[in-house]
Amino acid sequence: MGTILITGGTGVLGKKLCSHLLSAGKNKVRIFSRNPPSEFTSLEWARVDLSTGKGISDALAGVDIIFHLASGTAGGFNAKTDINGTAMLLEEAKKKNVTHFIYISIVGTDKVPYKYYKYKWEAEKLIQNAGLPFTILRSTQFYDFIGMILGKIDILPFILFLPKKFKFQPIETLIVAQKLGEIMNAGPKNRIENIGGPEILSFGEIGREWIASKKSNKRVLNFPFFGPLGNSIEKGNLTCSEKSRESRTWNNWLALNSGIVAAK
Repeated sequence: MGTILITGGTGVLGKKLCSHLLSAGKNKVRIFSRNPPSEFTSLEWARVDLSTGKGISDALAGVDIIFHLASGTAGGFNAKTDINGTAMLLEEAKKKNVTHFIYISIVGTDKVPYKYYKYKWEAEKLIQNAGLPFTILRSTQFYDFIGMILGKIDILPFILFLPKKFKFQPIETLIVAQKLGEIMNAGPKNRIENIGGPEILSFGEIGREWIASKKSNKRVLNFPFFGPLGNSIEKGNLTCSEKSRESRTWNNWLALNSGIVAAK
C-alpha cells in the first residue's frame, strides 16, 4: 500500500482518523491542509488550498488511498472548496491512479434543503461519476458539533430556547473515524453507506440532558422554526435506520466531557 492522504486532517474528524490509523500501524499517512498540523507532527504534511487547487498535484504524489474530509465551512459555506475543490482533487486522483477515494458526507444531504447539504450532495455526484473506485460514508451529526451549537446558543440566564421538535441522531466522532478505517480495509464498494448514533432524540431531549449535565435549573423552551428546512429536520431527514452500538449515548458522552460542557 502506498501513502494514505487525509484532506482536512487538522479538523475534528481528521484528528480522530489520524490517531486511529496510527494506532492501527498505518504510518504512511499524509495530512493535506492549508496550515500545518499542531498534532501528529511526525506525519507528512502537504500545504494545499482546495478552493484554488494549489498544491494538489504535489500532495498526491505516491498516494494510494484518499480520505476526503475537507470542507469549506470557515467563514461561510464555500462551493469553491466542496464542489470545485472536490472536482480538482478527483481529476488529479485519476492521473495518479488512486485506488480508493473515500468521502465523508452527511445523512440527509439529498433531502434537507440547506445550502451546505446541497454542496455535499453535488460533491457526492461528482465522486460517483468520476470513474474512480470510491466509497461514500454519510454520517449523522457528531456530538462535538451538537455541543458546539448548544454552547453558542446557551447564553440566557434562566432559559434555553431550542427548536425542540428537531430530530437528531448524534454520534461519537471516534466511531465515525473507526468506520472510515473499516471502509479502507474492506476496499471500494462504489456506493453510499450510512452511519448513525445509537439513539434518535428530539432537540428538546438533547437540550434537557445538556442542561442537566451542567447542574443547571434552566428551562428548555420551544423556539419555532418554520419553513421547508425546519419541516425536513422535524420529519427526521437527518436520521437513518443504521444505529451504531459502539457509540456512547449523548448522556454518556456528556458525562465523559463534563469539564468541557461546564465551560461553555
